[in-house]
Amino acid sequence: MGVTSWCAARGFLCQALLGSMLLTAQLACAQAGAASAPTAAASAASAPRPDGLLVSGLPSIIEYPNSVWPDWLWSQPPLCLSFWLRSLGPPTPALKLTSTGMLEARLLDPGTAQRKGCSTDLKLAATTLSLSQLTENERAVVLVLPASAFPAAAGGAKGKVLVLRDGWPVKEYGLTLRRDDYEPYAKVFLWLMGIAVPGVIGVFVTLLGFKLTKYVESRNNENEALERFRRDESDALKKFFGGIYKTAMEMPDRDDYLRTIEGELRHLRIKEGIPSKAHGRLLKALKQTNRKALANELALIFPDHKEAILKPVTQEQPQT
Repeated sequence: MGVTSWCAARGFLCQALLGSMLLTAQLACAQAGAASAPTAAASAASAPRPDGLLVSGLPSIIEYPNSVWPDWLWSQPPLCLSFWLRSLGPPTPALKLTSTGMLEARLLDPGTAQRKGCSTDLKLAATTLSLSQLTENERAVVLVLPASAFPAAAGGAKGKVLVLRDGWPVKEYGLTLRRDDYEPYAKVFLWLMGIAVPGVIGVFVTLLGFKLTKYVESRNNENEALERFRRDESDALKKFFGGIYKTAMEMPDRDDYLRTIEGELRHLRIKEGIPSKAHGRLLKALKQTNRKALANELALIFPDHKEAILKPVTQEQPQT
């Protein structure tokens, strides 16, 4: 049996009590509904607004090709990377793009610049780029990165592209900039330049130093031998240049001149006591029967007897 039927069987007072209870329950429900309405409205007001901006085409890693040539020898060109922005809702009235953590990075709006290549883009681009009236149609932006933005360190560099709008949090897009690995041929070239070539140069320098040392030692030995010869044969040389030498130089007959000079030079062992180069010049002058050249060479070798050596050739001599 229900509560209403049970109360009807017991009289008017029970029915009045039941009605009062139902009215109280309805009033409580109404108050609860009124209290929950502002809470729902506040929750709807505090919910995050949709971002409404889409950025595409920005990779997480950007690699720059490595060069085997140093920067001071060959200026490496900048790298240009295009990415796109568009609105997902109503047009975005204005926003700004900039970057951080990327050395000398620039941004360019290709729609407002006369582009002639990435090197030209670097000159036209700016560190901060302002865009307006961004719609659902994609709009291109060029990120221009000079070679200096890519460090040689293995870990590369961490940078960000920042999107700034009034009334919105800053949007950040992280990038890693690093150098690409060398091609196999470049690695071989670097190995040659770093190991093989220095090794060859080292061997060459060692051999050159050895040759130079031997040459200096030989010259010193020859000079010492010449000084010793001048000292030991001083009297014989004085007698030779003041006597038979003068007579031979004045001989009109070519064969008599050559036979006499060569015999006396051999007798005095002059050829053995002088440096090898001077010896060669003496032989050349004898072969050509050039008496003046022979006298000049002997005067250089024996400066103490220069006057006696040059005197016969300063006079008029027969040309034979």
